[in-house]
Amino acid sequence: MIARDAVREFQLTRVPQDFLDDPYPWYAALREHDPVHALEGGGRCPRASPSATGESVSGAFANCRCVSGRKIGHG
Repeated sequence: MIARDAVREFQLTRVPQDFLDDPYPWYAALREHDPVHALEGGGRCPRASPSATGESVSGAFANCRCVSGRKIGHG
């Protein structure tokens, strides 16, 4: 089981090795301890849910506004 303190410190910019090896225990810990997890820079980590598909989660991460709430200019 992943400690609550480790969940609070979780950031997508510096994930632990065990997340890369198997992210599902981290997803479960995030759902349990911090379902709307704040990210550095003001974004939010979408809560993984049993109904989320890989395509929908990938789409959320591909859309900067969905994840960070900030609009990023291009060019």
